Amino acid sequence: MFWTTFFPLFLMVTLGLFLGGGGSTTIKAAWVDLDESAYSLLLEEHFRALDALRLEEWADVEEANMALEKGYLSFIIVVPPGYGRAVEHGGNTEPLQIYYDEVDQSLAELGFALIDQVLHQQNKELVHFEDIVTYFPMFFLGGIFFPITNMPEFLQPLVYAIPISHLSDCLRQVMNLGYGIGDLWWSTLILTVWFMTSFAVSAWVFKWE
Repeated sequence: MFWTTFFPLFLMVTLGLFLGGGGSTTIKAAWVDLDESAYSLLLEEHFRALDALRLEEWADVEEANMALEKGYLSFIIVVPPGYGRAVEHGGNTEPLQIYYDEVDQSLAELGFALIDQVLHQQNKELVHFEDIVTYFPMFFLGGIFFPITNMPEFLQPLVYAIPISHLSDCLRQVMNLGYGIGDLWWSTLILTVWFMTSFAVSAWVFKWE
């Protein structure tokens, strides 16, 4: 529930608050490339493609750290030596070294979300991964953006079978009407059944590889 519902909503709201409405809020980061390979340059291109991240090339980590301490930078991204060679040979790469300003935790969380997004994109390109499912159908069918009663009648029973429709209904009634769990026993029961069934199926089909 957290990764499929709350985290996307949290990220969407956070990005909207910091970057939406034509705002000028950006994250200033130092880029220290100690590898200087084709793969590190490709990674740099992905970072520079982000509008929310202003990347500056630095040659020395210590100088970048001094700028970070003085508040001139919010992040330092260091690519370790041997990064490209490890990627080319399919081995485990040394992790990127990330330094950040611990004072502004909200900005730090946003920065790590952007870094994770870039690394995820890089990994997908390296293994030639293609998404099979590309939108979140439950967001549009779960009654979050459009009322379920406005949907075609033949579709409504299917929508009510989706767990997010009951979750969004519970959240609205708790926040707007002050309902307790006793008033929402039916939705709570359905969500519990979905959780137990999903957990049981996941435990049954899961295997270490």
